[in-house]
Amino acid sequence: MKVFFVEPPHKIWEFFRGHTPAPGMTYVATYVEKEFDVKYIDATSGLEHPWADLEKMIREEKPDVVGLTSVATCFCYDALNAAHLIKLIDPSITVISGGSMMSFTAEDNLRPGYIDFIIMGEGEITVMELLKAIKKSKQGESVDYSSIKGIAYLSDGKVVYTEPRPFIDDLDSLPMPNYDLLPMDKFSLPVIGENAFVMSTSRGCGGNCSFCSEAKFWNNIWRGNSAKYVVDHLELLSKKYGKTTIMFGDNDFLWDPQRNIDFCEELERRKLKDIHFWVQANPNKVVENKKLFPRLKKLGLFQVMMGTESMDKEKLKRLRKGAGLETQLNAMNIVKDSGVILMTMMMWGDWNDDERSLNDTWKFYRKYADVYPLTAMTPFPGTDYYKEVEKKGLIADKDFSNFTMVNVVMPTKHLTYEEAKKVYIKGLAKYFMYWKGIWNAFFSKKPFLRYQQRTYIKLGISNLLGRKWKQKNYMPFEDYMASRNN
Repeated sequence: MKVFFVEPPHKIWEFFRGHTPAPGMTYVATYVEKEFDVKYIDATSGLEHPWADLEKMIREEKPDVVGLTSVATCFCYDALNAAHLIKLIDPSITVISGGSMMSFTAEDNLRPGYIDFIIMGEGEITVMELLKAIKKSKQGESVDYSSIKGIAYLSDGKVVYTEPRPFIDDLDSLPMPNYDLLPMDKFSLPVIGENAFVMSTSRGCGGNCSFCSEAKFWNNIWRGNSAKYVVDHLELLSKKYGKTTIMFGDNDFLWDPQRNIDFCEELERRKLKDIHFWVQANPNKVVENKKLFPRLKKLGLFQVMMGTESMDKEKLKRLRKGAGLETQLNAMNIVKDSGVILMTMMMWGDWNDDERSLNDTWKFYRKYADVYPLTAMTPFPGTDYYKEVEKKGLIADKDFSNFTMVNVVMPTKHLTYEEAKKVYIKGLAKYFMYWKGIWNAFFSKKPFLRYQQRTYIKLGISNLLGRKWKQKNYMPFEDYMASRNN
């Protein structure tokens, strides 16, 4: 049976100006290729004319099943559009999809009839079992899909949710991603650095932040690969594919202290050359791993993105952040003293926010951080934060394609929706043109910081002048359908 795994055509986030494949779908495709004829299509990076080329490939190669990913909330409509196109081409093709957004809004995604099955949770074992069942069904055998754990589907007009599937205990039991399936020469993340790539070493987070869809999706549990597996993965990417600047796409790379020690020892033993890596971590874990930072820096750590969000105690409590202000300050100083680039995440646009809170937060973090992007408070479906603001009717913009964390989608107690948008844009302009960023772009002793700040300045200037970056191969689905029907 022929199975296509497709990352649908979508608009690249302009702050990255590049794209790398979805780690989750790469693992799933690798896992099932031992029993099925698998093809991986990254339509965003790998196709010159994404919608037209995708349609041509579907028509000519006639897959039996197409698996679609929705890497982020803002890409969910692209997956639905791709499913729509596939069903127009051939209604007999079985379409499956997964990921946090697809799972949290499963009923909405199944009702239009373009997606046949949604994977609710971890994908590898579920997709394998589902594909075997679909194969039997296409051969004329009777199949009871309700016996497959971890899926949702329509039956007689009703959405069926099967029993949840337990998580895989040992992530090392999964085969190393087969990157030969992917167009590796097409991927880039210019804002991070040359030869940049995203890889995953863990799933989930043990935190309980009210706004985090990833923690919710993984039931607030952290599971990670062993240090040896992680370094094997690094070695594969660097030696075979030339990917030497790695962005670890983990919710918290530093979660397991023993793995961090083992990781350092393994990397030191292998002596991999020219490896540079970026991690995300919460302040508590930075403090917990304080002694390791000089060692990590020497081994290639060049940047830490820290989930600080706010210095306001009430806001931190409301968002259920585990690290208070004292821990934040300690963690920021640890990263700063190590010589590693510190990026602090700032969230603005909660109910109690106003222009003063934005300016106060921005001024506070710029004293400590090298990079301190201002992100808009975003109520991602499935989270407790979403349920809270949705119940109160506070979400003014319900177009999920705008849920990018750089678009204001709610008013505040002090600002109307339109006023909140204006205040946020004004804050972004201040950030991009602040003298410290300009200084760092030319005189910082940290080469990755110089590189990044120059990119951000160019982005800020082009946006202020109304010359937004354009993705050359991007075409909205509606435009493609209109041209297709002419």
